[in-house]
Amino acid sequence: MTSSGAEKRIQDSLSNLSKEDNQCKLCDPVLLHVLQGVSVATNAAEHHVSLVAELLAPRADAEARPFARSANQGHDELFDLVTGVTSPPEVRQIANLTVAITFLRENSHKGLEIAATDLDLVWRLIYAALTLPQPTRATLNVSRSAQGFLAVPLCSLLKNGNIDELFRLHVWIPDGQRGVPEFAIHSHQPFAQSWVLAGQATDRGYEVQVVNGRPLATHAEYALVWNDGKATSTSYKTHQVSSTVKNTHKFVCAKPIRSDIHTRDDTYTIPAATFHTTEVELDEFHATLFFFDSHRGFEPNARVLGPKDAEFSTQIRDPT
Repeated sequence: MTSSGAEKRIQDSLSNLSKEDNQCKLCDPVLLHVLQGVSVATNAAEHHVSLVAELLAPRADAEARPFARSANQGHDELFDLVTGVTSPPEVRQIANLTVAITFLRENSHKGLEIAATDLDLVWRLIYAALTLPQPTRATLNVSRSAQGFLAVPLCSLLKNGNIDELFRLHVWIPDGQRGVPEFAIHSHQPFAQSWVLAGQATDRGYEVQVVNGRPLATHAEYALVWNDGKATSTSYKTHQVSSTVKNTHKFVCAKPIRSDIHTRDDTYTIPAATFHTTEVELDEFHATLFFFDSHRGFEPNARVLGPKDAEFSTQIRDPT
């Protein structure tokens, strides 16, 4: 079956989420939407994506077929369905990520809390996808963020060169790398939500005001560009070789206004263009699932704060 054919099957069997239903259900158009983002993030082969689309499409004869989905399945049954898939392993990997991320996305959009047991199930699906042996799994790229953590894109949907929706796994390992402290204060273009999988971190928020001239400033604002090995631009790149921040010579004063400690099973949100830092001790392990969601806010000119007198700083994304 072609990719477009698989999409049509799902679109033909829509079972939309009810606005009155306050429980999370994984409906077909959303699964397809996320599947497209997973295929971008993992560089998945088209025929594997088509197989996953067919696997996740409800079937009237599901009870008579192995690993087939019925139209009335909830997330628990869907978790069981993808867990039971063993071959080919690439299909299980893509299906695991699609179901896990769809569950997070729908709960997030409906403002529902995720129970610790459900978050554990989500993580088990993602962990299984991440730990399939090479070369049987699709490519999952690991890069080193400018804040020092390791980032793995799990689902990436872009629109007009900007993040529409992006899910990443963020991991701080006790390797002594925590980024360049002079550029620690940053903001995100989209609204963001984080679910803490392990460890502890301190999130600090800042009030940032433009000031008249360098003497009154604590920082300068820096604009961000990305490079994927083909081009450098302000268009977001899912798979990056490097990123560079350039001084705009707009001077600001940053004052800390809050400090929140987050531990396992916590969730928290960061509005678009809100300045913050995430601090993890050098000898600590910390991991989160991070959802950038432009549908709940997007600021194209979100900035990074840095030294007043520097011109630029480049972060090579090599994870080593």
